[in-house]
Amino acid sequence: MNQICTAGRLCQNPQLREVNGNQLCSFTLASRSTQKGSDGQYITVFYQVDVWGPRGESCAKHLRKGGQAAVTGELIPQTFSGSDGQTHHKLKVKANGVTFLGPRPASAEQPQPTQQEYYDNSDEDDLPF
Repeated sequence: MNQICTAGRLCQNPQLREVNGNQLCSFTLASRSTQKGSDGQYITVFYQVDVWGPRGESCAKHLRKGGQAAVTGELIPQTFSGSDGQTHHKLKVKANGVTFLGPRPASAEQPQPTQQEYYDNSDEDDLPF
């Protein structure tokens, strides 16, 4: 069984593109490891995540840099040649589940709600207590 479940923050805005007629959303997720490095600081692990289809479209629409997400999926090993001619290996996560965690980060396109939008005090006189 090849299954991973991790949570963290997005390192950049998701990238949505079409591959062979299917939508693919890709992003990098930074997650704090339970292990500490030699400097005593927790190690940060970076996951390259691919989300296909309508789920990927939803991720591209709702996730932003700095936002939190939990991802479940399958680890996919990849091998590639670097510019130095060396063969490199990395693991990607082919997500089959993504949960949006915490509030969506503020962006310039979306105005922040005012306190009046959060709390409508117009009906306070009608409260039974």
